[in-house]
Amino acid sequence: QEIVIDLDFPNLMNPSELKSLCQQLAYSYNAAVQGEQQLHLHLLGASGDVQAAIQQRIQGRPHWAVTYSEQPHHQYFKVLRMDMATHNDNCCSWLTDTS
Repeated sequence: QEIVIDLDFPNLMNPSELKSLCQQLAYSYNAAVQGEQQLHLHLLGASGDVQAAIQQRIQGRPHWAVTYSEQPHHQYFKVLRMDMATHNDNCCSWLTDTS
């Protein structure tokens, strides 16, 4: 299973909310890797204050087995769809763009 966490809201959270977000991300990661069915997290769109808080507060994050990108989810998956389509025209049915 794939779980996408959209972090594309820089400068909209106060320091207390950023601290809480980092704790929630840590809890989410632990649940994803320790559950019966392991999940893969995509942490997408982190920039500005959100990115700084994650880098400061989650010391082990660089070693997490997650997809981490500053790109917003709609850009990240658009690029992924295009890259996958160059390898196999039928591979991307689960990533069909609904917009």
